[in-house]
Amino acid sequence: MNKRYVIIGAAAVGLGAIHKLRALDPESEIICISNEKENPYNKCLLADYMTGQPQGARIMMLSDEQAKQKNITLILGKHVTQIVTDNKCIMLDDGQQIAYDELLLGLGSSPRKLPLPDIGSLKGVFTFHTLADIHGIQEYIKCNTVHKAIVIGAGLSGLECADALTQLNIPVTIVEKNNSVLSTQLGQDCSPVIERAITNHGASLYKNDIVTSVDSENHTVSGVTLASGVSLKAQLVVIAAGLVPNVQLAEQAGIATDYGVVVNEYLQTNIPHIYAAGDMIMVKDHITGALTPSCTWPDAMLQGMTAACNMTGQIKVYSNPIIMTSSSFFGLKFAACGKPDASSTSWVSNESVDGYHSYLIAPGAI
Repeated sequence: MNKRYVIIGAAAVGLGAIHKLRALDPESEIICISNEKENPYNKCLLADYMTGQPQGARIMMLSDEQAKQKNITLILGKHVTQIVTDNKCIMLDDGQQIAYDELLLGLGSSPRKLPLPDIGSLKGVFTFHTLADIHGIQEYIKCNTVHKAIVIGAGLSGLECADALTQLNIPVTIVEKNNSVLSTQLGQDCSPVIERAITNHGASLYKNDIVTSVDSENHTVSGVTLASGVSLKAQLVVIAAGLVPNVQLAEQAGIATDYGVVVNEYLQTNIPHIYAAGDMIMVKDHITGALTPSCTWPDAMLQGMTAACNMTGQIKVYSNPIIMTSSSFFGLKFAACGKPDASSTSWVSNESVDGYHSYLIAPGAI
């Protein structure tokens, strides 16, 4: 008996689920809904796309023609406003009602907002999270004179954005609230290597400081003021101060959450026939045992494929991941495995001519 599979979200989770569902169930209906207007794309390539690097040209992952060939219905630029669990249907912002047999939530995350008045209404202030963000930054740089830029946040997205702006010959200042860059991925002894690369490529870095106000002229950003009293001039500000899981829709439907959506080993929620995966759920780190967001593209793809197996009745357990992240910026290739935890683990580090290597050693691992 054919089913109707509905997926909310067209990023890594949605792409992984689409391909797995079609492979396992060639005949059933698959509907993928995204609030973004663009066709599914790879968010890992946003910085490369912004700077026109060759790999950035491969950012698009599923064209209309490819979706048609696989008999996938893409609904783009629409928001899901409600999940009606009793009737097994969802409501869209245009009034459309779509029934489902199995539902997968891949709603991802959103940039953390800064508690600063009027920041969202100023011209020249952007986030660095979607393809629409990149198009907005590109258009703004094209139409305005940008002598300096400020990136708020020195996590992966912040560093990738700062590096991309530097490649576009725009001097960048990075402001980080913690005392080191990539504080959630690296031990204290690792960060100085990246910080040296940042300054060696002409960017500036302020640590242990926060933006307390955004300055403007004629409703256009002109700089920021830091808690330390430092005033920085800039014609472009990018907020990359972390992400928060998009759980509001799930909570309204009665789906259990604990910061992220709560799922079991099959990625099922507490509501029958509803699954969740990706940035919006919490997973148990294989090394530390701590619940944490995964927030990596490969793991979200794997989660989408695992959920797809279970949605079709082919039972598959999602194994606790080893949290791995990788990127490249400021002339460095970066990869991290696990999260630093001084209370239960230790790091072995080595700096060499070709980079910096740091290994997390878990108790009982060797």
